[in-house]
Amino acid sequence: MVLEERVAPGEWLTLSFTAPTLWDPLVLRARVAWVTPSGPPWQAGLAFEHKMADAVFALYELIVTLGYE
Repeated sequence: MVLEERVAPGEWLTLSFTAPTLWDPLVLRARVAWVTPSGPPWQAGLAFEHKMADAVFALYELIVTLGYE
């Protein structure tokens, strides 16, 4: 993820994605796993919270729709 604001590893974020297969935005929580030391922009890796199976499946479908392999 590319960010204009600096975040710290361990911080929790709430992300909202517009998915072509859903009526409403897909809202997921993620923990910041790592952040590049220089910026802006900063790059960060996220670890998503997997509490709801339907949200995980919707995220998977979104990634497939975007053509990630």
